[in-house]
Amino acid sequence: ASLTEEWPLARLETILRLLLEAGAFEIVHRQDIPPRVTMSEYVGIAHAFFEGRQPGLATGVLDHLARTLRPAEI
Repeated sequence: ASLTEEWPLARLETILRLLLEAGAFEIVHRQDIPPRVTMSEYVGIAHAFFEGRQPGLATGVLDHLARTLRPAEI
């Protein structure tokens, strides 16, 4: 639900999909890690692998998840 029509799951490269899955897992299940820390770490990883629009996509998806699932911490 956090992906746009322009970037459906099937369009994502495997590394980006796994990065988003891991980040989403931390946001949902690791209440001991602030969501901003999770977002920062995984966006940094996205920048290490990609130079195009993918890091921005990772930022948007993880931010949307964090604001939806843990709004009090954002």
